[in-house]
Amino acid sequence: MVRPNDTEQTEIFETNDKGEIITTESLPWGVDRYELHEIKAPEGYVPLEEPLIFSVTEENADALIRLEIPNRLARQDIQLIKRDRLNEQPLENVPFHLYNIATDENGELTETLIEKYLTDKEGKINVEALPYGNYKFVEVEPLAGYLLLEEPMDFSVTVEKDGELLVLEAYNEREPLELTSLFTDIAGEKTLDPTVDNQLKDVVWVKGEAIEIGHTYTVFTQYKNTKTGEVVSEATSTYTPKNKEDTFEVFLELKANILKDSDQLTATHVLYYEEEQKNEVGREDDLRNKDQTITLKKEKLLLKQSILPKTNERRSLEMVLLGLSLIIIVSSYLYLQKKQKHVKL
Repeated sequence: MVRPNDTEQTEIFETNDKGEIITTESLPWGVDRYELHEIKAPEGYVPLEEPLIFSVTEENADALIRLEIPNRLARQDIQLIKRDRLNEQPLENVPFHLYNIATDENGELTETLIEKYLTDKEGKINVEALPYGNYKFVEVEPLAGYLLLEEPMDFSVTVEKDGELLVLEAYNEREPLELTSLFTDIAGEKTLDPTVDNQLKDVVWVKGEAIEIGHTYTVFTQYKNTKTGEVVSEATSTYTPKNKEDTFEVFLELKANILKDSDQLTATHVLYYEEEQKNEVGREDDLRNKDQTITLKKEKLLLKQSILPKTNERRSLEMVLLGLSLIIIVSSYLYLQKKQKHVKL
């Protein structure tokens, strides 16, 4: 106890198990003579900001002076904000449970469910005047197209931050988009001649609840030698989906003799959220995928040669034909002569 505007001081007192301080001696008289300073408040409580001033006068000199000192438990308002990590838009109707974390008599941690919440249109959960202690928010179930927030959001309400707003920010990752594709030439063939120019087409199907309709994605395409993994060609394009299940096409002009007979070429795709290619949202790059692979095979052209007789063979043929003609003529003549003799008889 300190006398106002002076250095007169008594000993330091501690409250008993009833929260009381009782002086053992009567205090000297004095109007506004005494100040009661709280040096340390109980755990979780806010110390008195101003000392308690009181008097000992003739009227109450022999009486018990009772002073009420209210201590207030430290409290804070809590605001949780839930956002999409890619575009930072608020996420509505995400369920969270709020737990109090305490230590029991055996020194073991216990968790007590305080309340269940849903984020509002602004992606917010507001908790007013949460008392001193340790807490955690746990995401119960993610929205469609998002991954569950695996780690709880731990926080504490402290005496030092009493009355201050505590803001917690939580970001949800999107589920990877599913990419499948069919790689052929523009006629739909998958076995091509490497000795000629080929116009190739890759049809890519994109599927997923995490697709942001109307957003322009960046597509990074690499064409790789299936056996060696060497990049033969690459291209960057854009794609703006109109539905949760959508398609886009990528084209490649493969020049003659870039690849050899029996080589294979596989198309791979990585889909990024932005032009800078910082956030990957989906990929299809399995070199074992036959749908994404074409085969280069040189065509075996069979030359059909006309079978023409040689010069000597032609002359022999002419002689044979001439002989046959003479035989036919002679046979006809003999037949007619014999017939005429038979008529005269």
